[in-house]
Amino acid sequence: LDALAEKDRLIPAFVIGNAILWERQGLETLHALMHRHRVRAFRLFPSLLNHTLAQVEPLLEQLVAYSPTLFIDIRTVSQPDAIGELASKFPRLNFVVTHCSWPNLTTLFDLLSRHENIHAETSWLHTCGTVEQIVQQFGAHRLLFGIGSPLNQGACIAELAHANLTEGELRQIAHQNLERLLGLSFRNDCIIPKPGNRLWSHLL
Repeated sequence: LDALAEKDRLIPAFVIGNAILWERQGLETLHALMHRHRVRAFRLFPSLLNHTLAQVEPLLEQLVAYSPTLFIDIRTVSQPDAIGELASKFPRLNFVVTHCSWPNLTTLFDLLSRHENIHAETSWLHTCGTVEQIVQQFGAHRLLFGIGSPLNQGACIAELAHANLTEGELRQIAHQNLERLLGLSFRNDCIIPKPGNRLWSHLL
């Protein structure tokens, strides 16, 4: 964390679970780290950490004053409706649902229609026309560009690059929405990586 703070290029996102409530000095340590490193985001993986989203509520009550953005991997939530229930109980917090693909698109659309504080990231949203449909029905401000893992071979980049959207909508999705949620200022000195895969490089 100290190394990240020196470079100011990577923003830490803490993985949290309900075990923090019961660990010795768990909450005290978390509060201290958040004050020191200006942590703006948390990630939740409930099934991987053997808890439900409801069991995280007492922890979020301790952290709501920081107004963090919470990223939830939909693949690790056994009951997706629980995401909506959590968003309803914490209307001041913003939630970003990650790793949505075609099997759970109707669930995602339902969550977006019911809860204004729920957003989606795009790493797996590369079924043709999905990004445009979300923008048309819910607004470009509800989408955050996500790159996911290299297994997609640049599909998320191609989806956004070829989406039938305005320049303003593309900019919102590409970086402005994430900057807004995390309180970041735009920087244009980012280094574009040059991986060996030719398709990936072409898309970049």
